Amino acid sequence: MPRPADPLARPKLLRAAREVFADVGLSEARIEDITRRAGVSKGAFYLHFKSKEAVFETLLDGFLMEVARFADLCAPNLAQATCGADVERFFRAQDAQMLEFLWAHRDILGVFYQAGATPQYQHVLNAFLDAQAEHVGAQLRALQARGLYRRTLDAAIVATAIVGVYHNLTRHLVQQRGRPDFAHYADTIVSLLTGGLLEPTPVAPEPDPSVNDHPVNSSPGEA
Repeated sequence: MPRPADPLARPKLLRAAREVFADVGLSEARIEDITRRAGVSKGAFYLHFKSKEAVFETLLDGFLMEVARFADLCAPNLAQATCGADVERFFRAQDAQMLEFLWAHRDILGVFYQAGATPQYQHVLNAFLDAQAEHVGAQLRALQARGLYRRTLDAAIVATAIVGVYHNLTRHLVQQRGRPDFAHYADTIVSLLTGGLLEPTPVAPEPDPSVNDHPVNSSPGEA
């Protein structure tokens, strides 16, 4: 009598593949490494996936869905912003939460960036970054319409630059051995994007109109 199929084989394979990919990368991973770690046979593997790339794509689809869902959950309600300080505070809170989420998923994220450098998956990474730029551009235009961001800025160019900053920041993040200070990361980047690099120009105090700039000298004998 044939042994019944393991109903947990698929989640076991996905979990094991994620660990193997994080350890050795997609290109060096072998199906036998995945099945050995999952504790299932190669035959069970091929019942669920046709290749290690198919496993990776399943993991990647799930991760990108989680990113989108989490981004929606921690997105600031910019309609409540009434001044630039509100915008900065909202984005600091959002970015700190998102960076912590990405850190928690740094294993699959690192594999995603590695695979995204190859022709086979570069279009997936580019499509993800383009979608992020569209989202950021929509936020920028909404804030420009309300007078909170400068209307003279090209929202599409600024959005592309912002996504590039966070793309490289995330690549840096996943390479860190210890848990970073996410609030510090968020504060640094938001301060850069909203305030720029230049030190604020000191503003000269307004003259006090009650003080006479040219006092009248008293003559000798005047009291």
